[in-house]
Amino acid sequence: MNRQLQQDGFTLYELLASICIVLLLIALIIPAWIKVKQTTGNVQCVSNLRQIGIGFIGYINEYGYGPPHWGPSFFDPNSGSNFLWTGHLAPYLGIAGDVNQAKLPNIFDCPQDPDSKSRPRNRGFISTADNWAISYGFNYPWLTSQKGWWRGVTNLRAISNPTTLVLAADSLPLSKGGTLIALIDPSTWLNHSDRGMDFRHGEKANAVFLDGHVQVLGVESQSDPKYWQPLR
Repeated sequence: MNRQLQQDGFTLYELLASICIVLLLIALIIPAWIKVKQTTGNVQCVSNLRQIGIGFIGYINEYGYGPPHWGPSFFDPNSGSNFLWTGHLAPYLGIAGDVNQAKLPNIFDCPQDPDSKSRPRNRGFISTADNWAISYGFNYPWLTSQKGWWRGVTNLRAISNPTTLVLAADSLPLSKGGTLIALIDPSTWLNHSDRGMDFRHGEKANAVFLDGHVQVLGVESQSDPKYWQPLR
């Protein structure tokens, strides 16, 4: 009987071979799973930015300029609102009713942003520390009204580079040295390195442009003015 049990059981060689096969399968499956997860996250990020771009384009079509990064509208300074730029875009994102009470939609969280899962789920559009924490920043020095920031940008409905002008892009999260205020400031990278893009998609960043399309940008894009400055 002992001889029969010995013949039916695994030998040490067979056991080691089985373990090696399992480890090999794991080594093949895990990278493929990671790649699929990254691809899915990138697709969602592109969709997010495309919808954010719709909000920007709606606002710009009405006013000619981008919104302030926070505070009352440049075109209604007596409104008393303390909206973030997200709040100024809210009516153009299909947010109905009282924006003061509305909740931030999921489109402002990139799946591949390392901080996205730790942020409060009930964020809104009013300027508070929690509400500033989003995955995307916008090109605020060059897009806001001539009454707002120092750049005195031209009317965005009359520029010559809508296909290369970035509206918003992946921005640095706090865990990577970014600022709590999710903004993109390409005009002074040296002074505001914490207000840069986050190249979290395979060393690339996603960006939405004034014509509404989304594309990936590399690190070199930070120093290329065609992506950031409106041209007459």
